[in-house]
Parts: sequence; structure tokens; C-alpha cells
Amino acid sequence: MFKAYINCVFFGVIFYSVISSGSRKKIPVPPPFAEMAKKTLRVRLHEAVRAGRARLKKSQDVFAREAGISRAVLVRLERAPSDQVHPLDPRLTTLDGLAKALQIDVCMLLGDSPAEPYLYCDQESIVRVASNVFRLRKMSGLSQDDLSEQSGHFRTYIHRLERLQFIPRLSDVEGIAKIVEVNVTELFKRIPDVEYAERIQRRAMRLVDNADSGSEG
Repeated sequence: MFKAYINCVFFGVIFYSVISSGSRKKIPVPPPFAEMAKKTLRVRLHEAVRAGRARLKKSQDVFAREAGISRAVLVRLERAPSDQVHPLDPRLTTLDGLAKALQIDVCMLLGDSPAEPYLYCDQESIVRVASNVFRLRKMSGLSQDDLSEQSGHFRTYIHRLERLQFIPRLSDVEGIAKIVEVNVTELFKRIPDVEYAERIQRRAMRLVDNADSGSEG
């Protein structure tokens, strides 16, 4: 009798353990930083600017002056995107100014959170983006015309972007990132110093050539 009771308890414990473990497996566990992943790029930029300025304890006037932007632009950046009918869509030069004023890399400004914070780097965002777009476009097997059209732009858009002929807005870079299937911060990653210097030099030479052509006319 006692032996039967022991067996009953033993198998009861095993059965309970199996059922309990099965139940635990069915409970969904949210991944770390799930809420952070849901935040849009505009929200991450808004939070980074607000938190950064608060950390530096600077007024809006002082911070805007250091970032090279107007106070009105800063006010819009610090206002929650959900409270605006048309949230600000900054150009890359604005992002560069903000990163410099906050002394952080532009990737961190856009919500990238590496284990080790990136040191501030004065590489222009447009040069980084142009280089990374070129590299990822080649890896994806897309022509300049293909990427231009698929990202919703005119045919020569990517050609002009890669040649540093204009300064795009953040939404433009977002659209390109979706087509080449990367996080938008991948397009803002720092590039080798040698390549950066070469691209800056080529841009300067094109400007000189254009100026000479204009003077001849």
C-alpha cells in the first residue's frame, strides 16, 4: 500500500513537472528593447536631441547657435512628432550640426545604441551616405536608375547623390535604406578616412570645373 502511494506521488510529480514546463514554454516572453524597436526614426531623433540638450544643460538659444540651426527648427525637433501635423524632415547638414553640438556620432543621434558609444567624428553625413549607398547598391546588384526609381525619385537621383551634388533629407535616406534592406543607420556609418578624403577631393575638383565652365560662358 505504502509502495503504491510512493509510486503515485512520484509519477504525479513528474506529470506536474512536464505540464508546468509545457505551460511555461507557451508564455510569450517579449524580446529585450521591444518597445525601443517600435519607435520611429523621428521619435528617436526627437528623444536624442531633448535628452542631449538636457544633459548639457544648455538653453535652446545657445544649443541652436552651436548646432548652426535656428531656434524655430530646434523647437520643432524637440516637439513630439505625434503632436505635429507635419514633423520636421531635416536635411543631413542639420543632423551634422546637431551631432556636433551634442558631441556624439550621427548614428547615435538616430537611435543606434552600441555597446561602446561612438566618438564624435566630423565626417559629413552626405559623404558617408553617398559612399555607403554606392557600396550597398553594388552588393544588391542595382543600377543607379533602378535604385532611384524604386526609392520613389527621379531617374538621376542616385547618380547625383553619389556625386555629392545635393543634400538629401532624412526621409530620402530612409527610403533608400528600405530598398537595399538595411537599417537607416547603416547608411550613416563612418567610412575609411582615405575614401572620405578622396570623395571630398573629387567634389572640390568638380566644383572648380563647374566654376571654370561658368566663367567661360
